Order: sequence, then structure tokens, then C-alpha cells
Amino acid sequence: MKLRALLTVPTLSLSLHAGAACVAPPPSEVPVVPEGRTANAAEMHTAQQEVNAYVAAIEQFLDCRGARLPSGVYNGLVMRAEEAAEDYNAALRTYMSRQSTVAEN
Repeated sequence: MKLRALLTVPTLSLSLHAGAACVAPPPSEVPVVPEGRTANAAEMHTAQQEVNAYVAAIEQFLDCRGARLPSGVYNGLVMRAEEAAEDYNAALRTYMSRQSTVAEN
């Protein structure tokens, strides 16, 4: 009985320590991506930083807790990260196309 108690305490301690390194919850607010057809360079740069931070926070959360999540939750978080990145990339393509058109005129 004492041996089991001796083994349980370090195991719990390690699991609490591992959990402490995890990000609390994944980010819930998706960054707002400006319209590429009307945004300026500063807005696009800010959006890029916010989307990168959002995706990184989800990746960090999944690296830490992903194995313990139901597959639907895990896949939903991956989808949210991918959608945020794609929204930004679509706006960036529109912005770059607009900049190219302006430069040609």
C-alpha cells in the first residue's frame, strides 16, 4: 500500500507539471482579416501578425493537449486555424493584385 502511494505522488506531480506548461484554452476569437480590396499595408501587416499568433496558439495547444482531445474537437481546431490562414491569404492575394494593378497604371 505504501509503495503504491509513493508511486502515485510523483506520477500526479509530473502530470500536474506537464499540464502547467499547456496554454489554458485555445484562442476563441478569430482575428479579423481586412478586405484585401480596401486594406492598406499597415492593416494587412497587422492582420498577418494576428493570424500568425492565432495559428501558433492553436498549434501550441494541440501540441500540448491534442492527444487527450476527442478527434472532433482536435479536427475542429485544425480547421479553425486553416480557415483563418486561408482567409488572410485570400485577402492578401486580393491586396497584392490591387497593388499590381496600381503599379501598372
